[in-house]
Amino acid sequence: AVAVVLMHAYTYRQHEEAVAALAREVGFAQVTTSSSTLPMVKLVPRGYTATADAYLTPHIKAYLASFVAGFDDDISKVEISFMQSDGGLAPADSFCGFRAVLSGPAGGYIGYAKTAHTPGGPPVIGFDMGGTS
Repeated sequence: AVAVVLMHAYTYRQHEEAVAALAREVGFAQVTTSSSTLPMVKLVPRGYTATADAYLTPHIKAYLASFVAGFDDDISKVEISFMQSDGGLAPADSFCGFRAVLSGPAGGYIGYAKTAHTPGGPPVIGFDMGGTS
């Protein structure tokens, strides 16, 4: 796996894309560009995010492949989604490393909010001890 991080890619991503194409051409299976994962000005956070994604995505893809392989052929007719760090859901085919890093805390909060809240009812307070991240 390789992470491509160039200083001004937040505004001019073509150079990162060219380097990524070269990396794929020489045989890297997982290539992550910082401009596609986190298009922001700050170089270091973009680099951290791209590096985490480059490292984690192959492991997540392998896990998802083994997960799906454990079901009958009819599983292809079922929409499978996974919780992302922001609490949203992503289809299995687009779930990637940097969006999975903190899915546990987001999942606890979203799960609690959906199960405990009653419209017009009293406010609720929840506690998620964590441990998955």
